[in-house]
Amino acid sequence: MDNFLITVIIVTYNHEDRIANAIESVLCQKTSYPYEIWIAEDCSTDGTADICREYELKYPGKIRLFAQEKNTNLLHLRDMLCKVHSKYFAVLDGDDVWCHPDKLQISVNFLESDLSFSIFAHDTIYYDHLEDSKRSLVHDVLHAKVQNPITLTTAPYLHTSARLYRNIVDFKSISDKFPLLDIFVYFLFLDKGYLYYYDVPMSVYNITGTGLWSKLNQNEQAHDSAKAYALVNEMLDYRYDDYFNKS
Repeated sequence: MDNFLITVIIVTYNHEDRIANAIESVLCQKTSYPYEIWIAEDCSTDGTADICREYELKYPGKIRLFAQEKNTNLLHLRDMLCKVHSKYFAVLDGDDVWCHPDKLQISVNFLESDLSFSIFAHDTIYYDHLEDSKRSLVHDVLHAKVQNPITLTTAPYLHTSARLYRNIVDFKSISDKFPLLDIFVYFLFLDKGYLYYYDVPMSVYNITGTGLWSKLNQNEQAHDSAKAYALVNEMLDYRYDDYFNKS
């Protein structure tokens, strides 16, 4: 397994209708180097786990399934991150997809060229299935104006599916007090180096109203965001206290 340059972690729970598309979108990547796929399956109650097992059997040595015996509310991502030994890794939610076959190659090519960057990220198609509309997440939803290099205090919240990380964080050293969910991982790496933004949409964020985040109303999202930002601020020893208090 040590010969893989990148590990792609697909995090999934009750994605029976979409998990195959997520896996296929990773398998379609055209690269000049080997990469592996880890599926972190969080004890789904539908047919998600069965689909994942079929893919593991179909692609031995390429796909590994890590199936939970009990639901962890996706907190098992910490275990996955602690196991990664490849030089780079990416995380994809099981209901989202990558939509550009060269996403990994473009991302790695850049990070290989400049060690001062810890993250490579790009634009994402924001696909609202409830309204049947597709928009640019960066330009139309976030209305973000990005200028490279991007730092922790200037970074918009680019989507999980858009990022490739250089594996430079010792996750085992992070206290269990801080759940290593997406927002925590994002800021941990922004604290380690620059982010490079590539203004091309190479992933799709599917808004179905059933996701762990999209099913929350605005007040619930605001509450959870404020709580997470406070914990991230503490995790980073309040070095960016002004920024997080404003956020």
